[in-house]
Amino acid sequence: MAGAVSLYDLDSLHKMTDSVYVGRFVTEQRPNRRGVTFIPVEGIKELQEPGIYVAVMSQPNRFRYDYQTTYFYTSDLGLHVRLFPKGADAYVSSLRDGKAVSRVEVSWLDAQGKILARAETDGDGRASFAERPKAAKVITARKDAQVSMIAMKEPALDLSEYAISGPPYKPVRLFAYSGRNLYRPGESFEVAVVARDGDGRMVPPQPIQALLKRPDGKVAKRWDNVKVDGHAEEVLAAVQDL
Repeated sequence: MAGAVSLYDLDSLHKMTDSVYVGRFVTEQRPNRRGVTFIPVEGIKELQEPGIYVAVMSQPNRFRYDYQTTYFYTSDLGLHVRLFPKGADAYVSSLRDGKAVSRVEVSWLDAQGKILARAETDGDGRASFAERPKAAKVITARKDAQVSMIAMKEPALDLSEYAISGPPYKPVRLFAYSGRNLYRPGESFEVAVVARDGDGRMVPPQPIQALLKRPDGKVAKRWDNVKVDGHAEEVLAAVQDL
């Protein structure tokens, strides 16, 4: 429910809602230009109770057949959903301290409000769904009086406006380090290699190839089938040929 909504659709809400606040706000007015006005709802006492709120706006002294409408909710439950080709994972965390919230009921609802799938978050705030309902329109998260929701018809989070530049995703990433950064010719040194998956967890033991390159880029020494697991493995290398 957003944008221009007819008065007939709005009137159908009066049986399931209560009017909690009425106010007047001055919007940004610039001729022939679209403007955006942010209403400070966080400072309105009547809107602090947990719940879903529908904001209906109309221009003074104008009586149209539709009203500009939007919705928002007051909640401590931050709901994040990752959609996969078949399944989905839902994560719930507290908006106050960022900690995972357990025992939150996550539900998928269709257009009639029927629950198509339901699961409860674990100690990590995660609820997994092996298959996500295709007919779902809304995902809700509920715990006590707290409720959050995601409308499936709305676009997913656009990360293009965030600074997320960095190395591309890899299923396994290697982190190599040594005791110091500079070595003299003839010295031997130890290199520690740590292998982690995309979520920073240890990976099963697997062989890797290690190359020792000279400053001009040529390979000075090569090791094959060096076994590396989640713990650091030591590789001895001499630099007398560099």
